[in-house]
Amino acid sequence: MKVCVKPDGETNEAPDVGRSDPPHNWETIDKMARDIPLALHALTYVIRLHAELTSEHGAPTLGTQNQAVDFILADPELSRAVATWGAMTNIGEASTKPFQRLPHDELYRRVREYLEKISSRPG
Repeated sequence: MKVCVKPDGETNEAPDVGRSDPPHNWETIDKMARDIPLALHALTYVIRLHAELTSEHGAPTLGTQNQAVDFILADPELSRAVATWGAMTNIGEASTKPFQRLPHDELYRRVREYLEKISSRPG
């Protein structure tokens, strides 16, 4: 059931008809809200890694990128690694130069494996 607030401030419950929302990882959502720069660094990292792996110049599908960002933010070691990477990379800078390749370290290995795992799931 969803709670609806009417213009006069009165509330009522509206049934969820034929709809099921996906479960939320509230700890990850809370972490993203508290540390927006970390979430942006994780998102940028996922997009750049996807581009390296696929030779595409776009982001992975929204579901894939969100799962990968959640994967990074849920792991303190990966969060620290992506924060370190983000501090050395100016993600907001516009440039005509190609992106510098990502270092092939533990962060790269683990996130690459995760992306490959979730990308190979049957639709």
